Amino acid sequence: SIIEDDLSPEQLKGIIANSDFHIGERYHSLVAALSSGTPAIGIGWNPKYKDLFSQYDIPEYLLEIDSLTNDNLTSLCNKIAHNQFIRAKLKNKANDIKKQISINSNIFSGLIKNAISTKKNNS
Repeated sequence: SIIEDDLSPEQLKGIIANSDFHIGERYHSLVAALSSGTPAIGIGWNPKYKDLFSQYDIPEYLLEIDSLTNDNLTSLCNKIAHNQFIRAKLKNKANDIKKQISINSNIFSGLIKNAISTKKNNS
């Protein structure tokens, strides 16, 4: 269904996370879906959409806006609806991405602490 209410980002992500699947053309709604393990069909127009769907190993679920047809959208909807395999794949991928973010954050934090310590020692 199409939601036209003025909802908070948390409310929208909750709805997306509890959906069978999501069709979106807005980048952040697609991030919300994929990061919560909700299968998504993206309708993209920017290279970042391709990067996002490649990161989750599902580039076949991205339709370029200029090649969108009723037939290819319907075909993807039929393929993705109630597909537990893709849901599990997305949840695993989201967990892998969260772990990598944590590792990168720790590295970055260490670099910042080192730079501050070096600056204090040189002052």
